[in-house]
Amino acid sequence: MIEDGCLDGVDAIFGTHLENDLPVGSIGYHSGHTLCAIDEFEIVVHGQGGHAQAPHRTQDALVAGAQLVCNLQHLVSRRVDPFEPAIVAIGSFHAGTAPNIVTGEARIVGEIRTFNEQLRHQLRQQVDLVARTTCSGVGADYSIDFTTGYPSLWNHPDETQLVQEAAGFLPEAQVREMKPMMAADDFAYYLEKVPGSYFFTGSAKTDGRTIYPQHHPKYEIDERALLIGAKTLGATVLRALQT
Repeated sequence: MIEDGCLDGVDAIFGTHLENDLPVGSIGYHSGHTLCAIDEFEIVVHGQGGHAQAPHRTQDALVAGAQLVCNLQHLVSRRVDPFEPAIVAIGSFHAGTAPNIVTGEARIVGEIRTFNEQLRHQLRQQVDLVARTTCSGVGADYSIDFTTGYPSLWNHPDETQLVQEAAGFLPEAQVREMKPMMAADDFAYYLEKVPGSYFFTGSAKTDGRTIYPQHHPKYEIDERALLIGAKTLGATVLRALQT
């Protein structure tokens, strides 16, 4: 969309996202880094399969993969400044087909989440290094493929102030400054090009029912949030046009 010119002539941009961690009737905002950058990776361990009766004739990809999953968890705890938010998460691990077969391949899928671009690059290098050294320990090889995802979402201070002021039709206690979140959103691409702000519209039901987060199969919103979000967006645009 940006390549097709959707931001041509745009002075500022604003957006909102429903948030079930906030009750309906509230608005959440944050200036600066608000959502993280995200990169995905897939590591395939290439070993030498065989029968479980003769493990010395194999290079066990499952063992290497299991060690790799554990070793990757040390990156954030031992290689990253504790004051720098970062996540290395493994979401999928597949290896083996039968109890008496030493598998020759293991597949691991994970992701890196950061705010800091330099740290983002360093963690990609560290994931590769850990994969190489872990696999070599059992005589296995590996291949790794990175998918570069969204950049970190950075809300511009002046435009975020406009959002805060525009939400003034709500009680003061319901207009809340939020902490940054380790979620990611492609709205970040817009904010790299033009000033703007991305805020959160509280959507959690307040009738005592269990509140489920986004992406949960039982996710449900209080639809009154839609009106509040739209009203805040409209009021923000009017203020932006007056500046």
